[in-house]
Amino acid sequence: MLPLIRVCYCALRQLIFDAVNWNATEGWFHMTNLRLVLTTAESQNQARRIADALIERKLAACVNIVPGVQSIYRWKGKAEEAEEWLMWIKTTADAFERVRDAIKELHTYELPECMCLAIEDGSAEYLKWIEESVE
Repeated sequence: MLPLIRVCYCALRQLIFDAVNWNATEGWFHMTNLRLVLTTAESQNQARRIADALIERKLAACVNIVPGVQSIYRWKGKAEEAEEWLMWIKTTADAFERVRDAIKELHTYELPECMCLAIEDGSAEYLKWIEESVE
């Protein structure tokens, strides 16, 4: 019985590996080490200060600042609303913790938003540029 379990385990592991690496157009999925970090700022000046620091510290290749984001949220038991500046930060998985720490250090919010999304694929040249721009 034990050899059968091992065969099933190995087959299942290979199926999972194949599924995770699948790409419908090229036949294989391209997982990257790159990340898109999202945060918001209370003003354009604050967003610019955070973006400048991330670029200067080589923690991000690019930071997009999107003005006029309307945020509706619950804070300390009350519904709140604010106009914010959304920031899209292109970085690497290796640099994410330092990006998160820098956001916390530079931000004026008591609890700044910081979410990290995996970049699965994209333009090979652009992805390479991100990788080369972040230390």
